[in-house]
Amino acid sequence: GSPWSTAGEQFAGTPLPLHGDPPPAPPCGGVRMAEVPSPLVRMALFPDLLVKIWPAERVVEGMKVCVALRTGLLEAPLVKIRGTGIVTDVEAASRFLHRFTGTVELQCGERSAEPHGSRGSRAAVRRAAAPELPNIGHQTQVHYVGSSIVVEFAAHMMEEGPRLNLGTSVMKLVMLSCSGQGGWGGLGTLALRNANAPASAVLDLCREGIPNLPALTTVDLEGNLLPPNAVTALCNSLTKLPLLSTLSLDNCRIGDAGIVQLSLCLPRLSALTDLNLSRSAFRANSNTEDFAWALSRCTRLQSLNLSNNFLGTVAWFQQLAAALPDMSSLTRLNLAATSEGFGLVAASLPCCQKLRHLDLSSNAIRAEGAKELAEVLKECVCLETLVLSNNFLGEEGASILLPGLPVSLRRLLLADAGFGPEGAGLLAKVLPTCEGLQELDLSHNALGKDGMALLAKALPRCPHLRVLRLGQTQCGNDAGVAVAEALPACTRLEQLDLRGNGFSALGAWKLAWGLPVALESLNLSHNAIGDTGARYFAGALPHCEALRDLDLACTGVGDDGAVYMAEAVPRCRSLKRINLSDTLIGSHGARVLVSCLERCVVPPQVVLEGILHTC
Repeated sequence: GSPWSTAGEQFAGTPLPLHGDPPPAPPCGGVRMAEVPSPLVRMALFPDLLVKIWPAERVVEGMKVCVALRTGLLEAPLVKIRGTGIVTDVEAASRFLHRFTGTVELQCGERSAEPHGSRGSRAAVRRAAAPELPNIGHQTQVHYVGSSIVVEFAAHMMEEGPRLNLGTSVMKLVMLSCSGQGGWGGLGTLALRNANAPASAVLDLCREGIPNLPALTTVDLEGNLLPPNAVTALCNSLTKLPLLSTLSLDNCRIGDAGIVQLSLCLPRLSALTDLNLSRSAFRANSNTEDFAWALSRCTRLQSLNLSNNFLGTVAWFQQLAAALPDMSSLTRLNLAATSEGFGLVAASLPCCQKLRHLDLSSNAIRAEGAKELAEVLKECVCLETLVLSNNFLGEEGASILLPGLPVSLRRLLLADAGFGPEGAGLLAKVLPTCEGLQELDLSHNALGKDGMALLAKALPRCPHLRVLRLGQTQCGNDAGVAVAEALPACTRLEQLDLRGNGFSALGAWKLAWGLPVALESLNLSHNAIGDTGARYFAGALPHCEALRDLDLACTGVGDDGAVYMAEAVPRCRSLKRINLSDTLIGSHGARVLVSCLERCVVPPQVVLEGILHTC
């Protein structure tokens, strides 16, 4: 979206040749363009330096030209490099990139048309060469930052075509550096997420790589399948890391056998403060007693995530309840989507006097469970975040639970909890007592216009509210007007989600002129505001000086609405993204929107998915 110049500011205005075209003649005193890879290097003038090089195997020579053209490039705080194809001379690229003192993002592989839902892959590595990757439409970034390696690939690969492994080269790269040739002996963070590497590469990393990094404080292997032998090797290696404080095996599917090995390892990790075993595919059985005992030995543990594991036996929760009193430092506990047995744990929660974050979402909690939880919450005087989304509390559960909410709450997430107008009314009475509340999520609750009207009256009494999510609450125009009238009093509100509430142009009119000046994100998608509503928002947007993201997808906006928005966008200096997907915008509206970007100091991203058939 940014305007481009060719090979630096001094070439501004020179037309960029297409692939295969000969480079233009250089300006007087400039570097000879014969030295520049063809097509040329392109740099974004703002906000961060962006370099694009074709083809990627000429990254080294292209970057040498960039350094010659742009003084101070090596010392720039952030340099982004895009290269198409495959980086063949990995060692030369690595040596050259070592010269940069700031953060460098190197992305290899041209993005091609991808099936819906697939994403490009990302990787971040400190002092490493660009991995050699097949050009199949995915991207890999090599990110040099601080004293950490963070490598992240796409969690969802291409649904069609070859499923080639994108993680092997990075695994080899890390292994090379771990062996001493890369100088990473003092590395503090190792994160290899969603690498999809073969089991043999993961095993080598766990068995031979990690033990050579004694200064590690963080090991994050999220999204990598760990077979039993790899888990055994990993546990043996972890015991050789005296400074290890964070361990994440999220979605590693270690299973029951892995839990057995981890139970032997955990008591020896004396510095461990953060343990994430979400989606580990283990079930409550006879081995979980040893695991619960191992957790109790982690006396410094501050964060424990066991979400999305089937822990539905009475015995397991009794064992966990017995272990909690020994974890007196625990501040975060995530038991989302584990089962309905949390009530057996609830009695032990007051022992965790420092508990600040409690996630019990997706546990099918009903009114009976709400009674047990309500008693416990009264004693959790430090609790700041309570997540009860996707439960079956209903109106009865709301009447039991809401009156006893801790006044210390800053985040209250109750999406899809079965609340109705009565629950909204009860919450409206409780909210003023939570003076520090910063985030409230009531999405996907049938509050209706009556419930929303009651809630709107309480919003001005939440002076610190920053995030408000009320999507899919069936409130309609009347309640939308009530919310709009309350918004000016929410002077700190930064994110507002009102998607799918049946607003028309009337509701848009009220909302447009009630938007807080501090608002950064507004979601009004799936509301039929039409061109008239777009006109109201176009007039109000320039007054929202902090607005960065506006979502108007599926709102019935047509060409006239696109013209109104095109007039407003250049005046919204903070706007980074506007979504007009699946609207009625045709070719004329699309052209007007694109042309308005030329008048923007920093053009935002304009999303127009789903309208291409009309353009």
